[in-house]
Amino acid sequence: MSQQVSRPFVAMLVFTMLLLGTLLAAQTSTGSGTNLHAQVAAAEQQIKQSSQPSPPEKLPASPSKNDAAKVAISSGDLLEVNVYGLGDMSQKVRVDSDGNISLQLIGQIHVAGLTSSETEKLLAKTAADEGILRSPHFSVFIKENAKGGVAVLGEVNHPGIYPLEGTHRLLEAISAAGGVTNKAGSTVTITRRDDPMHVIRTQLAQSDEDPVENVEVYPGDTVDVSKAPLVYVVGEVQRPSGLVMENGERITVLQAIALAQGTTKNAKLGSARIIRKSPDGQYHEIPLPLGDMLKAKKPDIALQKEDIVFIPTSLGKSVMATALQSAVQIAVGAAIYRP
Repeated sequence: MSQQVSRPFVAMLVFTMLLLGTLLAAQTSTGSGTNLHAQVAAAEQQIKQSSQPSPPEKLPASPSKNDAAKVAISSGDLLEVNVYGLGDMSQKVRVDSDGNISLQLIGQIHVAGLTSSETEKLLAKTAADEGILRSPHFSVFIKENAKGGVAVLGEVNHPGIYPLEGTHRLLEAISAAGGVTNKAGSTVTITRRDDPMHVIRTQLAQSDEDPVENVEVYPGDTVDVSKAPLVYVVGEVQRPSGLVMENGERITVLQAIALAQGTTKNAKLGSARIIRKSPDGQYHEIPLPLGDMLKAKKPDIALQKEDIVFIPTSLGKSVMATALQSAVQIAVGAAIYRP
């Protein structure tokens, strides 16, 4: 009897446990579904937020072209000058210590103190007024501004603007420009940015320990190394060369030929001449009785700066027609010597 009672009881107990397990599973399943829906909704919300465009970043303002156009040109600046439709006339020019630039066809123009746009108008007007170009359009761009450094110009190996901050000496600035050329004179001019009307002229210092000649230079200054006066001896001489007239000292024809180590055996002494450049830029010839001068029958002649003593050859046919052009071309490439 006891076994009969216990079996139904056990069956009921098992049924009850199964029922409770089913209910718990259903609740757990319902809860998991709720969490899943919440996660999906949160993900959708994140996607929506990420797809919305973010506000644009505020970029730094670029330099205004109008601001660049207001900068005044000064001595030492490097300008890039272009002519619309005429690429051959485009060039880069350095403003000299007098505030001038030299352009193809137009020549020398004073631009210091003008802005780029003012210079463009001046060049266009000049080219049109002189009949060089019809309705020209110029563009002028300041590639290097001397006010940001020391401009070193003239007879130096690498003219340009050098960022020498603070106080420096003259020889430091010249050294930064690669030193002087063999055509350099002994005079240097320094123009102060804050006092352009007061130009300092000094001798080229021979030592950095000389405070009198090795003067101080500052950012914005323009240093201009002068060109030494030269005379040239070319043609039938042993050493065709350009001779520096140190401190403007006088050099005569016979002295110049002696410094060129004399004439060759092929020299045509009776056809020698001096080729001299006149103030208008034209070359003209002056007959030179070199044979009589060497025999002391004619007085020696003092040369002027940039004179060319040309001694033609006695070989071959006449070269008289091209003597002037040849002498000038040879003089340009002649080696420079200091007596």
